[in-house]
Amino acid sequence: MNLVNHLYKRILILTCVVGLACSVFCYDHLPDRVALHFSVSGFPDSYGSRLVNLLMTTGLHIFLTTLFLALPILVKKLPLNLVNLPHKDFWLAPERMDETIDALTLRFYHFGILVNLFLIALNYLTYLANHSEPVRLNMLLFLAVLAIFFIITAYWLIRFYRRFSRKEIDRRQIPD
Repeated sequence: MNLVNHLYKRILILTCVVGLACSVFCYDHLPDRVALHFSVSGFPDSYGSRLVNLLMTTGLHIFLTTLFLALPILVKKLPLNLVNLPHKDFWLAPERMDETIDALTLRFYHFGILVNLFLIALNYLTYLANHSEPVRLNMLLFLAVLAIFFIITAYWLIRFYRRFSRKEIDRRQIPD
């Protein structure tokens, strides 16, 4: 694993740890009955205990971070017919496999960091909603967070596709 991937792996794990810490903080500061899901109008339509909230948020962070850490290993081990990558025969050829796995690893770590930050933001919005009277999700903030997540996801997908849609290797390209 190259130094850039190692750095982003640490950042991915750090965002998971921050998410876990936020979940524990919220657990200590939420009421016993917590709004877990909200309607389009922002009012709660599902409640649970704060323990359920803690288990859901920590479980999501741990599961998704583990998934993003494991994806590069899975791509390397899976049969080629189960990998969906433009020009996969070219990119997953033995002579390019290590370079491709490094590029995929970086992209998986980037997206994992984005997902963890999104979950942290959602957890914070849920925390704020449960401290408002009446309990209500700030839909403007929620939609802003969601829009930012979708825009960055679209940008990530475009970059991903552009990286693997060409067969030639540009040696001048700095790994992004």
